[in-house]
Amino acid sequence: MTLSDTEWNDRGAEIRYRRLVEEAPEIVVVLDPDLVVRYASPAVGRLLGLDPRGVAGNALSVFLHPEDGARAQDVFAASGSPGCGPGRPSSPCELRVRHADGSWRWFEAVAADLLDDAGVRGVAVYLHDVTGRRKLGDQLAYRAFHDLLTGLPNRALFEDRLDHALARAERYREPVTVLFVDLDDFKAVNDTFGHGVGDALLVAVGRRLEAALRPGDTVSRLSGDEFAVLLEGSDEPMGVARTMERLARALKEPVAVGDHTLFVTSSIGGVTGEPGADGVEDLIRKADAAMYRAKRAGKDRFELFREEALEDVRGRIWFEQDLKGALERGELEVHFQPGVDLSSGKIVGMEALLRWEYPWRGQVSPAEIVARAEMSGLIGAVGRQVLEKACRQGSFWQQRYPEDPPLVSVNLSAKQLRQPGLADDVTVALRNSGLDPANLALEAEEDFSVGDAPHVALTIERLKGLGVRLVADDFGRGRSSLSYLGRFPVDLLKIGRSFVAQLGRDEDGVAKLVGAMIGFARAMGIRTVAAGVETAEQTASLHEMGCEQAQGFYFFEPAPAEAATNLLDSDRGLA
Repeated sequence: MTLSDTEWNDRGAEIRYRRLVEEAPEIVVVLDPDLVVRYASPAVGRLLGLDPRGVAGNALSVFLHPEDGARAQDVFAASGSPGCGPGRPSSPCELRVRHADGSWRWFEAVAADLLDDAGVRGVAVYLHDVTGRRKLGDQLAYRAFHDLLTGLPNRALFEDRLDHALARAERYREPVTVLFVDLDDFKAVNDTFGHGVGDALLVAVGRRLEAALRPGDTVSRLSGDEFAVLLEGSDEPMGVARTMERLARALKEPVAVGDHTLFVTSSIGGVTGEPGADGVEDLIRKADAAMYRAKRAGKDRFELFREEALEDVRGRIWFEQDLKGALERGELEVHFQPGVDLSSGKIVGMEALLRWEYPWRGQVSPAEIVARAEMSGLIGAVGRQVLEKACRQGSFWQQRYPEDPPLVSVNLSAKQLRQPGLADDVTVALRNSGLDPANLALEAEEDFSVGDAPHVALTIERLKGLGVRLVADDFGRGRSSLSYLGRFPVDLLKIGRSFVAQLGRDEDGVAKLVGAMIGFARAMGIRTVAAGVETAEQTASLHEMGCEQAQGFYFFEPAPAEAATNLLDSDRGLA
């Protein structure tokens, strides 16, 4: 008996398809309409430690996590229904599958309808192992809502819990109290004993605050040496005052850090909100004002909020007015911090950093300027002025080093990214300066992944259309998801200084996490740069992991434009 050409081609195609399935790195299973496994590819042995022959004949639910079974059944059953055309894939879903050793592995599953020669329907399911991605994503999600040093909830999680507490308070008429705790003269500890001792003190303070409160209360580290406490169900002023006194007394106990015994005091402010009247920002502002008043009154004391405390806040309004005047007069300055290639040591980038010499206070931190500008609605004007000055300087360097200009990067705040006119501002700055868009990078703290506002996606599309680079700044600190690296046009991923600072301290933890981030970025074709590098050990570790670029005090401090140009001249052999 001989085969016709058509039969021969069909048989050959079947053999090639079977070989493709059997050699595929992903698992392929074929289910009957009742979701019983008819076939499992050999990859189940490598990925799950199971015998493919032992898998066949079992219901798929036997291998799935109980919490995922119903969802998987809905997706796979729908794929095999008569209304779903043959070969049409389902939407991907993630589910857990039991390994032979009893552990659970995460897989991304896509199902497609099959129709055999006898007209019997079935479902082909393709399973791609995403366990590593899920574990890294879970770690990043935890870090997005917890302080890296103390393990306490961070500002984002504190505000979220406060928001929920206020919702319950309005429903059940229960009081909500917020306390702000700030260590007195903490800077002197860092200056005298070093940041390592200061960090250990902050960890001890966090533990003491937790120990002095009820199990249901929330202790958060907001930033630096500032902590916040959320109390629910406590509104009697004397009760709140006793709580603040207990916290102050606990923090006064001597703290042993290595060979040092430290004595610290604190300034504490508290406010109890009125259900339905005060919002998250209201309580935070009032608690901060009360704490600030305690500090102004001599430190080592606590204050309940009174309207007079807002007088101190009004001084900040003058700050905002002065900032507006500085904008009108063009007084904001831009310094530049070089970034280097870790293989060659050559300067490849210049990050623009905002500076302002306040008339009565001296240099103001960029974080404070941005925070006040966002609160007062001046962030658009601040951003435009920084962008214009950075582009003009970048254009100067572009003409001075035509064959090798540095990439000039400008930071965007979250509110800037959400402003519909951002792309227009960038267009104008590029046109007026003559800077090549390819020599401009815009950095945002993972907010390139924001997809809840349609105009944000449109802004990102317009920016990429201009030809500028996009940088995911301080990756791993915000509400990040590794999946967005593949969905949004990010050119560079900047590893945050909080991760870099721990390299060498916790080799098994942070080093593996940083290495995994670099590996994922490389797989997506995204370059990586590390921020806040301060030691040779950090530099060597990052280079070994495959990080391409770095910046930090180990290499160069931020410098005015003229000094930055001198550095570039020297780097390019023009000095």
